[in-house]
Parts: sequence; C-alpha cells; structure tokens
Amino acid sequence: MRRIFYTILIFGVVFHLMGCTPEHGDGTIVKNRNQEGNSTGNINNYAFVAEQDDWIFFTNSADPHIPLLDLRNGLFKMEKNGKQATRINRDLPSYINVVDEWIYYTVDTGLSRPNSKLYRVKIDGSQKQRLSNDDVSDVHVVGDDIYYVNLSDHNHLYKMKTDGSNKRKLNNHNSSSINIVGRWIYYIHYH
Repeated sequence: MRRIFYTILIFGVVFHLMGCTPEHGDGTIVKNRNQEGNSTGNINNYAFVAEQDDWIFFTNSADPHIPLLDLRNGLFKMEKNGKQATRINRDLPSYINVVDEWIYYTVDTGLSRPNSKLYRVKIDGSQKQRLSNDDVSDVHVVGDDIYYVNLSDHNHLYKMKTDGSNKRKLNNHNSSSINIVGRWIYYIHYH
C-alpha cells in the first residue's frame, strides 16, 4: 500500500514539473494566480504597481503631461529579477490590479478634473475593454468581483463583476479608503 502511495505521489510531482502549469498566450507562466488584485496599502496609495507570479506590472511615466509623446510612458510588465521589461500599452494607469490573465486599472481621461475610467486588458496587451463609464477610484479586484468608489455618484461604494456586468450600489455614503477583509468591506465615511 505504501509503495502505491509513493508511486502516485512521485508521479504527481513529476507530472506537475513537466509543464502542467498554465501558460499565458505570451509565454508568461502562471504559478500562483492572485485572488486579490493588489494589497490594500498599495491601493490606498494609487496602486501604480502590482505583482503576480514572477512578474511586476507597473506604470512608467516620464512626463504625465505628454504621455503619447514619450516612448517610455505606459503600462509595463517586468520579471521580478529586473529583466524583460515590456510595454503592454501606452496608458498611464493607477489602481492596478492583476488577477489571472487580466490587468484591471483606471486611466485619467480628464483635463480639468479627475475623470478616471475603469479598464481591463489581458497580460499580453490584447482585448483592452472599458468596463464602466463611471469615474472611479479605490479599485479592488477580489476573485470575480470589482469593488470601487464611484466618483460619478457622490463617492458611493459600488461592486460589479470583472467583465463589467452586474453593477450595483452598495451604500449611500461618501466613501474612501476601501479595505476588504474576507466578507467585510471597511471604508471611511465622510459626513
């Protein structure tokens, strides 16, 4: 009986090591898929950086006032060892969250006031989609859900699915600094 157990155990380990790890279309190997797109502390500081597996995803901005004129600007990914820095697109994102094969983020599209729209793009740079026309901040992606402060609706807390569907309001408070712990959402309510 022990021999069968060890044979199965060894077969399982070898099977896993021989390439049964999922791979993104761009060759990035997925080892530990995030269930949460970023940490609360990072999100409360605009989340210009996120990580998943051996990769770092970040905003690179040489000059935020002329983003399309500088080739160094954009959303990038890079191995944690500092190699293979690759631009994903020319957006200058904040509130970056990475879950599975998707990067979720906001882009400020306004010139006179904050006007941050919510997007997602595949890790390989394909399939960019705007998920909402709301002005948003404090974006948290947890599993299949996105939580955010809706600046278009008096800073009320909202939730939607990661594909942009099933949007709903969660409160009627002027909210900020979201923190999600288990099944609870903590936030600051300004009166």
